[in-house]
Amino acid sequence: MRLVVRGGDVWNASANSWNSYALQWIVVLPLEIIAGALTVGYWNSSIHPSIFVTVFLLIIVAINLAGIRGYGEAEFLFAIIKVIAVVGFMQVPLAPFPPATPFHPLPSG
Repeated sequence: MRLVVRGGDVWNASANSWNSYALQWIVVLPLEIIAGALTVGYWNSSIHPSIFVTVFLLIIVAINLAGIRGYGEAEFLFAIIKVIAVVGFMQVPLAPFPPATPFHPLPSG
């Protein structure tokens, strides 16, 4: 917003920020919800993707209605899930190479 203020009027900056906010809610959010529903649809093709869209939208509305504390708790939970996913993805390449133990020695060349 500061760059728009430097190049023009404060009203232009305000209109620009509101346009960005509105476009996020009108275009990007439905796109992400549908992409998530289609992704989950690959895991379970017996349920119609519109049900997943409804569930995701209800979750987003519930988080927004929960207030600041609920939003913060949701962000904390999502951050923990991201950290667990990253640690899991870092361990996936090590899966084909289990460590040698007395009961399972390494194969000799």
